[in-house]
This record gives sequence, structure tokens and C-alpha cells, in this order.
Amino acid sequence: MLTSGTKPWRFASRRSTRRRTSWTSTLTRTSFDGQSAMGRFMRMCVTEPNVARLPFMIDSSKWSVVEEGLKCVQGKSIVNSISLKVGEEEFLRQAKLCMRYGAAVVLMAFDEQGQAATYEEKVRICQRSYRTLRQKIDFPPEDIIFDCNVLTIATGLPEHNSYAIDFINAVAEIKRTCPCVSFSGGLSNLSFSFRGLNSLRDVMHSVFLQHAVPKGLNMAIVNPGGLPRYSDIDEKCRKLAEEVILNNSADGLHVERMLEFAEKTAEQAKNPPAPAPAGPTLKVEKSTPTQQIDFLRSLKETVKCEAGHVMPDPGVGVVDVCRVEGPQDTDKVAQKIIKCQTPTPNEVVRYFNAELKKRICFLDGGMGTRIQFEQLEEDDYRGDMFKDFSELDGNGVPVSLKGNNDLLIFSKPEMCQAIHKEYFMAGSDICETNTFNGTAISQGEYKMQAIVYELNKVGAQLAKKAAADVTKAEPHKPRFVAGAVGPTSRTLSVSPSVEDSSFRNVTWDELVESYKQQVGGLVDGGVDILMIETIFDTQNAKAAIFAVDEYFLETKKERLPVMLSATIVDNSGRTLSGQTVEAFYVSVKHAQAFTVGINCALGAIQMKGFYKKLADLNAGWCHVYPNAGLPNAMGGYDEDPEIFSNNILDYAKDGLLNFVGGCCGTFPSHIAAVAQKVKDCPVRKLPDLPKYPTMQLSGLEPFFITSETGFQWVGERCNLMGSPKFKKLVDAYKWDEAMEVCLQQVDKKADILDFNFDSDLIDGQTAMGRFMRMCVTEPNVARLPFMIDSSKWSVVEEGLKCVQGKSIVNSISLKVGEEEFLRQAKLCMRYGAAVVLMAFDEQGQAATYEEKVRICQRSYSTLRQKLDFPPEDIIFDCNVLTIATGLPEHNSYAIDFINAVAEIKRTCPCVSFSGGLSNLSFSFRGLNALRDVMHSVFLYHAVPKGLNMSIVNPGGLPRYCDIDEHSRKLAEEVILNNSADGLHVERMLEFAEQVKNPPAPAPAGPTLKIEKSTPTQQIDFLRSLKETVKCEAEHVMPDPGVGVVDVCRVEGPQDTDKVAQKIIKCQTPTPNEVVRYFNAELKKRICFLDGGMGTRIQFEQLEEDDYRG
Repeated sequence: MLTSGTKPWRFASRRSTRRRTSWTSTLTRTSFDGQSAMGRFMRMCVTEPNVARLPFMIDSSKWSVVEEGLKCVQGKSIVNSISLKVGEEEFLRQAKLCMRYGAAVVLMAFDEQGQAATYEEKVRICQRSYRTLRQKIDFPPEDIIFDCNVLTIATGLPEHNSYAIDFINAVAEIKRTCPCVSFSGGLSNLSFSFRGLNSLRDVMHSVFLQHAVPKGLNMAIVNPGGLPRYSDIDEKCRKLAEEVILNNSADGLHVERMLEFAEKTAEQAKNPPAPAPAGPTLKVEKSTPTQQIDFLRSLKETVKCEAGHVMPDPGVGVVDVCRVEGPQDTDKVAQKIIKCQTPTPNEVVRYFNAELKKRICFLDGGMGTRIQFEQLEEDDYRGDMFKDFSELDGNGVPVSLKGNNDLLIFSKPEMCQAIHKEYFMAGSDICETNTFNGTAISQGEYKMQAIVYELNKVGAQLAKKAAADVTKAEPHKPRFVAGAVGPTSRTLSVSPSVEDSSFRNVTWDELVESYKQQVGGLVDGGVDILMIETIFDTQNAKAAIFAVDEYFLETKKERLPVMLSATIVDNSGRTLSGQTVEAFYVSVKHAQAFTVGINCALGAIQMKGFYKKLADLNAGWCHVYPNAGLPNAMGGYDEDPEIFSNNILDYAKDGLLNFVGGCCGTFPSHIAAVAQKVKDCPVRKLPDLPKYPTMQLSGLEPFFITSETGFQWVGERCNLMGSPKFKKLVDAYKWDEAMEVCLQQVDKKADILDFNFDSDLIDGQTAMGRFMRMCVTEPNVARLPFMIDSSKWSVVEEGLKCVQGKSIVNSISLKVGEEEFLRQAKLCMRYGAAVVLMAFDEQGQAATYEEKVRICQRSYSTLRQKLDFPPEDIIFDCNVLTIATGLPEHNSYAIDFINAVAEIKRTCPCVSFSGGLSNLSFSFRGLNALRDVMHSVFLYHAVPKGLNMSIVNPGGLPRYCDIDEHSRKLAEEVILNNSADGLHVERMLEFAEQVKNPPAPAPAGPTLKIEKSTPTQQIDFLRSLKETVKCEAEHVMPDPGVGVVDVCRVEGPQDTDKVAQKIIKCQTPTPNEVVRYFNAELKKRICFLDGGMGTRIQFEQLEEDDYRG
């Protein structure tokens, strides 16, 4: 996802998250359903164009809430977060679900023993998280975002002083050793000691980023445009911040200086002196959000990865089916096909991989077109098998079977087999079964769901017989059968209700079960390949991919090659659910498809530009089968075989073709003409694979994070723990107003949207699902990738089930134990998500540099070796911990983080880094300006080391250049934990006190002074920060419902028939069945109560004896 080099920073808005430190308090709340809230709001977000265009970060401490969000988002989102805190087994389960949902994930630097605080803990836990995900489930490393825990510095505790530099160093080390991962962090923790001194906090955040981004921190949940530029901070403030963040000063008193400065700053804010202050004050120049973002974008990485790729353990690697080599065995394959047997998947891909180096291969044409040519009537569809079929539809009208082409498998088997044979004889290498509508959902519209398994099995057998006949005549060219899996008439990404954008008439689980039944019939019927085609909603396709995986996992059969085919509905170049072809490819890339291509809706001329974009991006084989032009006024198609083949010839001359066929309006004659025209044309060659792949996310649009894209903002305000406003709206079920918060994050230029619905007042899983489903229907929201954030894996998984794009799961870690960690990572891979790996392991949170590096390197190696997890889908969160707490052991937290990022980046190829900035300055809570200064300075130092992502409020940090020199120096000393006298923490604490309680007379000491910069200037500053840490490591390869129920909002299947049967038997439906029935009915119609019982009885004019009986 995120690469080394000169990449700028990214923001995730923090205005939707509450501090991590407040998670525990939220768990005591019991009246808010976080899952419902997440689901509802996501469904709103995806329908709001300005929100949906960005990636989402789905953020919750409850996995059920995260999963609800993932189920609602069509783009690729980020899950925030999972960690080893829940044990390795649960960690892996959550990560695996992230994969299945197609989401990236934030991995918190937590393990079973707690939070990583030191450099050593951060590195250890993140490396362990990385290794676990890669080795156990082959989690894509580019989908991993590490949150190495930005902890509070300058607390007064010496052990806290190194938290910032430990974070920075841990990011660098993890980036060095864990290829392809990203890094994020919550900046607010850093300066929590200075709460209330917002300007001082902003200075610290800006200085922190100035140092952390170059080390690899490339993402943070922040308020974009809210940090001063590094250059805006006055030299003295900047020096104070720098000394504290780097935990370094000549006299060693940098923490004391910062605390003293904070005290003076606070006092000045409370009681500003009448005369102009004689000493320095906290001064931040105002910059626009765009300037702030540009600042962070300008920061470039300086750390390079020096490590080789970590390879998977024997037997665990993810197979690139397009590059499987070996003997072609044409004769052996042909003999199996002639006997109506199924070649092994390996034989199939070896055959085509060899053929596609020599020639263009051919698919069939339109099965429906060819059937329509027969002009069949109702009796033809019924045949003997269905002649007495007399089911009624919902209006009491007999169901007509005419048009249900799949039924012809039973009523006209000879005709179906003959059509397959016609296409094979015309030159098709592969024909599809006549099972386009072969799911229980589609057949249910004809009341034929009971025959689905047999329909698919027999349909496959008919096509196999046709293949056998033609192969027997031409054994030098075996013919193969692809099981056609259509899209169904339902969609997960579009609401059928204009009143409720979160409503769907089908669920992810229902689609998965329906597809799985179809796949079972096709496989048992002997198909060689599975073709998931005419994909107008990528989330439906992801459910089909998930079903395919689940079927083969459950049956332990060898997985068949899969072909994926999208439908671009018009000249906008988008699917019906709004994705561009590039976003579609990124969203389904985790399927490891044999081919990815486009079919239907457009003719070859209209389709070519979109197909070329796909062919340029696709690392595997491509296919295309367009219509015979656009439909004419009569609904027919005008391109005859000559015109159609000439249009296809233009593709071939440009070297674009691997597989080609036809869709609507094409006959065997069209295929024969194409085969003749392109037989001597060059075939499209497989592109070279990059040695260091980069993270790819998607919403409605693709989102590529490279060395040039810089720091990434993860919008934090759609997070119950990051925005009181958002939380209040969700608590009150004000979903439309909550969507406005999303749109504000988009307007503030958030790159990724973080969603977290962890709360005991709502059902987080239901909330995640509801809001994700809303988000994916809001175009401005859905265009961005999502980060699905929860401490509960069930919530994360719910979010992944709702998002069609590639998301980030935030987060997983070794805290849950290696087994659960790998299970979660494997699921992240199956859902197609990147993942944030927190620097936690079984022993707890990584705090020191050593811990951060150790845990992150272990995480990296585990994921690579046990799962072959893609390293570019890994984002390390090395724990931004609080500095300047007053505890000496905290002083190095910031510089430990920065150094850890650099070391991890150096040793873990392809990974990204994230961090939560708010932790860094938690000692200064209430001093928001001071905290922003610290965050800005931290990013100034961390981004070049590799920090390329953070959950922040876009445009909310001052630029480094906007911070006055004194404040910047204070922040720099504390973040780097370095000053000449070693008293930088004391100076910062003193300064914070000054900011908080400025004396009545003009202060003699320093003041917080930050040049004013616009939010745009502030964002530009953060964008300018570039990583300097490069990954040196080789890829790690794989090893051989407590909430109060709002009964008016209970959702689920209506089960009308089941309820009716209970009532007929004088039984009582369950309360859940009753409310589900009426909640569904009340969306469609007004329901009625009875009238006056007593009135009706009086009408009978009964007497005494009638009552006595």
C-alpha cells in the first residue's frame, strides 16, 4: 500500500474517533447499538458522493461493529484496528476476515501482555504481528498499517520521555524490516499532558510529524489543516517540542522546560497579561488546510528498506495462477475431457499459461442471444418436468417460466448441449454453462429455488459433454467449461429504497450462502473454471469470491481457477454501483483470479478505453467479451460478424488480448469471425511484477499510495471515540446528520475515512453495518477507501461485508495470541482488506524502541511465513505514546517511535506506518494549540523515517514553519528527547503551565508562539513530509448482543411463511420474528389494528344468560 522513498503523508480525520485511552470507559455504556450505527451510517456515507469518493477507515474496538461497516462499503477500506491483544487465534480470525472483505487493516502495537510503549516492544509486537499475518494467512503486506502507539510524553514520569522518539525509531525499524506496510498513529495522545493547550499540542504534533514521517509514518488520524507548519513555529517553541519529542537536549532537562513552558502558556491563555509579554509565547501562524496538507505531503521518506523479502513457509504461499509453469500435458488433458472428467486446476492453468504465450484464446458468445433465436414459448420452458408447475407470485398470479433460460437445462437439454457445441466448433476454448441465474436468489423469483443445486450440476454436465465431443474430434485443442455465476438481481451497494439508503433487500450472508450452493452444483458437475461475470456491484462479486473460498475450505477440494468479469454500464466508465474499472480491479485483486476482464453493456468500440485501463493495471491475464454494439431502437444488435471482428481486431493489433469472446447479440458466427481475424496477432504479455509492491486501496475510485503520494490523512471524525458530535448523533440515531460529519471530512481532504462504532450504548455490529451501507450509497463518501476500526472482530467483519472497495482493517495484533492473530489476518485477506498491525503482543503494548521493533518484526515474519500475507497491505502502528508526563521512562516514547519506524521500514519491505498523534501530547490535554505544535513537529521528524499515515482531523495541524521558533524548539527537544541540558521535559511542562495559566504580568519566560497559516498551508506542510527510511528486509512468506434492543429498528429476514405456519398451528412466533415481520411490512405499507371489540359485542345485544353460558 505504501512504499518507501519520497512518499508524502496521509491523513485520516480524527474528528470521528475518541482517544484510544477512553476505550475502556465506553465499554460500560449499554444503550447505544454501535453495530447498527456503523451499518446505518456507512450505508449513508456510500450514497453521499463527496464522502464516498474517499476510502473509509472502519474504526471500532468491537469486531462486530467493524464487520458491519465492511459489509456496507463497496470501496476498499481500512479496518481500525486489530491487534494481538485478543490472542493470536482471534487476531488471525479478524485479519482473515479483513482479507475476505477486501479491507486493509490497522494493526495496533498491542499483544497479549498489553500495549507496546518502548521502542523494543513496538518493534517486537509489530514484527510479530507482521510475521504472523504473512505466515499464517498470507495477508497482503501492503494492506497492513501499523499503529505503533503514539503515547504521551512530558508527563513528568521519566519513563514516558522517550515515547515519541521510540515511536519514530520503531516506525523506521519496522519499515526497514517489514516490507510494504504503512504506518499510522493518533497524534493527540502524544501531547495529552498538555490538554487544554491546543496550540502547544499542535506544535508538538507538527514537530513529531516532521521527524516521524521521514521515518515511515505515512498516515495519521488527524484534523487535516489543523496543525501548524513546522516553519510556522517559532524557533524556541519548536526547539522545546523537538527536544521533548526526540528526548534529547544538552542538559537533559527538556521535559522540565516543556512542562514549565506549558504551564506558562496555559496561564497566559487563562489570564492574558495587559502588556505585551516579554518572553516567548506559543505562537502559530495561521495556514489554510490546503497549506497544512501540502506541508505534510512535502515530507519525504529518507529511510530505505535494506532487507530481502521474507518468503512463505513451504506449502503456504499464495499461488499466482497466471504464472504457474510446467509441462502443458495437452494429450493428458484432452483424454480427461474426452472422458467427461475434470483436469486438475494445475493442469488447466498450465495449459492456458502455455497457450497464452503463443496465441489469443477464445471464449464463447451470447448464450441468451442464441436461445432467443429459437423463439421458445412457455411450454418449451416447462417441458415434462415442469408442465404441472402452478406456483403463484405475490399478487396471486401464476408464475410464468418463459424467459428462465436456466430451466432449459431440464426441458431442452439437447438444445443446450448443441449450442455449447456450436460455440466450441466456432473456435471457443472455453464455454460457459447455462447457469447465469443459477442461484437460489435468482431462481426464487420463479419459485424454483429448490432445484438450484441440480440445475447447476446438470448444466455443467451438459457443457462437459459438448466439450468432450469437440475435443475428441480435435484433441490437439482441448475445450474447457466455465461455470457461469451471474450477479443476481439484488445488490449490496445500492438501496432499493429512496427513503432509507441503509436498507438492502439482501444481506452479505444470504448472498454468500446462495453463491456457495451454486458453486457446489457446478463443481460437482465437473466444471474446469468458475466465471463470476456481469459484475455490476463489486460487493456482490466479493460475496461470490468469499463463497468460492468458503466452499473449497469446507470441502477441502482443490480450488478451481476463477475468472472475474465486470460490467461498465455506460460511457462514464463505472459499474452500476459506481466504481471505476481500476477501483474494481483493486477491490477484487485478493481473489487471485486467473483472468479479470469486462463484458456486456457496451460494444467493443465503447469498451476499449476502459478495457485498456484494466489491462494496464492487471498483473494477470485479461479477457473481454463485448456486446455486438449498442442496442438499437428495437432492442437488437446491429454488428454482424464482420463488423464485430474488425472492432476486436483493433484490440489485437494493440496487443491487448489474452481471452476474447462475445456477449449480447453475438452468435457462433461472431466467434468464428473473431478467431479468424486475430489468429496471427500478438498476444498480450504478462507485465513484470514489482519487487516492492505498493499499497492499493479503493472506494469508488482507486487510491494508490506510492513514494510520491506522501502522508495520508485518515479522517477521524466518523469515530465514536474521536468526535463527540458524531457520537451524539449516532447515539440519537440521527444518521443523516452523522453523514454530514463524513462529508465534512471529505471536504477537508481526508484521504481515507475511519469508522468506529465501539460503544455499549448501541450495538456496534449493527451500527457498523447500517452506516457502511449508507456510506457506500453516498458517492462523495464512497469514492474514498474506508478504514474499518473496532476492537471487536465481529464489528470489523460486519463492516467488511458492506464495503465494495478495498478497505483497511484497524487493527489486529499479536495481543490476542498468534493463532487468533493469524485467523483474523487470513480473514482480512479473504475480504480483500489491508490491515493495521498494532505493536502489541501477548505481553502487552510495545513502548520502547526495542519492543516496537521486536513485535512488529515478529508480526511481519509471522504473516509472511504463515500466510504469505501481502507485505504492501501491512500498516504498522508502533504505538504513539504520551511524552512529557513527568515520568523519565516516558521521555523517549516519541523518538523511540520514530526510530522504530525507521528500523522496521528498513527491515520489513513494502510496509506502511500509521500512528495516533493524540496520544503523544496527552499530558497537555486542554492545551490544543500546544498539542498541535507537538503533533506537527513529531510528524516533521517521523514522516521522513517512514510514518506515512495517521488518523487525524484533516487540515487541523499547523505547518512546521508556522510554529514560532521557541515553541518548535521546545517540542523538538521533547519529541527527540534531546537537549543540551537534558531538562527539555521540564521546560516543556513549565511552558505548558505558562500556556495554561499565563501570569498577570508580562512573563519573563518563553511563550508559545506559532505563525498563522491557513489549514491548506498546514496540510501542505504535512504532505511535504517525506519518508527517508527504506525497507531493507525480504518479504516474510507464509509457513508450510448485550445492547438494549430498539424493537422498531430490528432488521432481518421477514420469514412470512414461517410465521404464518406457526400462527396456523396456534403457536406463538418469537418476539424477534414478530418485530422483524412488522418492521419489514411498515417499510412497504400502513398496517392496521382492529376496531372496538366491545362495540362489536354490544351489537349482538346479549343478555345475562349469554354471559353465563
